[in-house]
Amino acid sequence: MKTLTSVQIYAVQQAYSDAFREDMRVCAIISGIAVLVTFGVYQRSPMDIKDMRIFRMKEEMDRRKKMKAAKANSRGSAVEGSVDVDVARDVES
Repeated sequence: MKTLTSVQIYAVQQAYSDAFREDMRVCAIISGIAVLVTFGVYQRSPMDIKDMRIFRMKEEMDRRKKMKAAKANSRGSAVEGSVDVDVARDVES
């Protein structure tokens, strides 16, 4: 088996060291971005799960009403303000 000279050993060490340094630089950049994103989405007093669910269900009902109205208008007929019964039942429970 062939052994490496001291110059070759130094070259191998330098290559691994440079690669490690570059990897750590990338990790530090990604970590910094993650911290900044965390500051951007932090809420001091977030909604509890039940309130968030009710809020989302109301949004969904409004969206479905608008979709039905748009679909009816594209066909030329009028829509009474109907709401999906299943969605309304979920909000009430």
